[in-house]
Amino acid sequence: MARVEAALYSILTASTAVTGQVSTRIYPVYLPQNCILPALTYYRVSTIREQSMQEDPGWSTTRFQVSVWTTSALTGGTIADVVRTALHRHVGIHAGVTVTDLAIENEITTYDFDTDEHQVAMDFMVSHIEE
Repeated sequence: MARVEAALYSILTASTAVTGQVSTRIYPVYLPQNCILPALTYYRVSTIREQSMQEDPGWSTTRFQVSVWTTSALTGGTIADVVRTALHRHVGIHAGVTVTDLAIENEITTYDFDTDEHQVAMDFMVSHIEE
């Protein structure tokens, strides 16, 4: 079964606007130690699967958090705009997953004094069909 994480990664890496900002520094779950910034991380927060009496239809909605990591708040906001544009309302088949809708839910900016890193965390809802 194809994983929706692979579809999200495929969409992000297919966007020349995104890779123009972060190159190949797009990581699942967490940043590698001593990672060069800017970079992106993504992880599955939750999945809701539609249910029916006779047979599960395979429709699911998965919440992902996609985070932009930078050393500058201004750069983080700019890259977040690029990521949002690449993902918001994207549909299609990616990595074997049929994405029927993709929408941003919210966005928050944080700062870590210990590491001097800025994070723009965005939640996206991905509606997709599980085969």
